[in-house]
Amino acid sequence: MKYRIALFDLDDTLTESKQPVSDEMVTHFTNLLAVMPVAIVSGAKFEQQLNQFINHLPKDANFKNLYSFPQSAAQCLAFDGNSWVEQYTFAMTEVETTKIINALNSVLEETKILEGQPSYGERIENRGAQVTLSALGQEAPVDLKHAFDPDGAKRKDLKSRLDLLLPEYEVSIGGGTSIDITKKGINKTYSIKWLSEKLSVPISEMVYIGDALFAGGNDAVVIQTGIQTMETKGPKETMEIIDSLI
Repeated sequence: MKYRIALFDLDDTLTESKQPVSDEMVTHFTNLLAVMPVAIVSGAKFEQQLNQFINHLPKDANFKNLYSFPQSAAQCLAFDGNSWVEQYTFAMTEVETTKIINALNSVLEETKILEGQPSYGERIENRGAQVTLSALGQEAPVDLKHAFDPDGAKRKDLKSRLDLLLPEYEVSIGGGTSIDITKKGINKTYSIKWLSEKLSVPISEMVYIGDALFAGGNDAVVIQTGIQTMETKGPKETMEIIDSLI
């Protein structure tokens, strides 16, 4: 099937976790941008997407075909030819973020899940439209992140407790060590529905590529939209998928 729009997770899909994109991936991704609209959908802030990926693309890349959905699609930005322009945002109030942070601190204290664990930078971050728990901190080494919760059991426990405390919010497992919290109904599925309407392309003609499409994985939520999906084991396999789309 010839797809008309491709959406990608970022960490462990287009790049290694929070690592700069490789030159090889830049070439493949730029080739894809030349032929179809492409979106990056991740829990990262827009600034992180810029530093990790977008700013590494060549200046002559077709940026008009690129959409950025940071903060688990709680925000969208598109390039107008001169700069990145916000298309929408579901920013939270100070009252909302305070409630979420208090709930996070409560379940962390209750479970002792981080007792004895080192912290590499900020653990709880208010990203504006999303509050994120990075269990080992924002700057944790990749090998430690992979070893912290390989089967997701620790974060599934945290999520179940947070769902009870924060029923009016969306609580998602993200990355290798993180929990992302946004307004209810705002998750990666929103990017798919928004792009479908914006570009007048049926969801059935779109494809989502991510490393965690398995049951309980942080990409699996997109399956409910009916979008076609392709699971990847990492950037190397993603480049092969990109070649198949062109």
